[in-house]
Amino acid sequence: MVNVLIVDDNVARVREITAAISADGVNIEYVTTKNEALCKLEGTEYDLAVIDIMLPENLSSLNPERTAGVELIKDISKRKRVSPPREILGITSDAETYTESKKFFDERLIPILIWQ
Repeated sequence: MVNVLIVDDNVARVREITAAISADGVNIEYVTTKNEALCKLEGTEYDLAVIDIMLPENLSSLNPERTAGVELIKDISKRKRVSPPREILGITSDAETYTESKKFFDERLIPILIWQ
């Protein structure tokens, strides 16, 4: 079984990603905030995490933060109770966010895509 975590506050994009990677033997879960993702990563090991760069910090935040996805990736490597996923894919639909985040992802050999 391959476990995938999608971290994205855009439900339509979550549906698109889910449709693109759905297959027998693939278990897909999703959350909409950085804090929800950290909670999931404390209790489950994932093979892949697809992380939107701009997302809310928590459920009480209505507006996505420009670098919450980057901060999530940093937190994954710092927290001892969190199980880092085997692979991470960064996504964003914002070209400026992509440009600002690209160096961070490149330095860590993590792919980042603009999802239209």
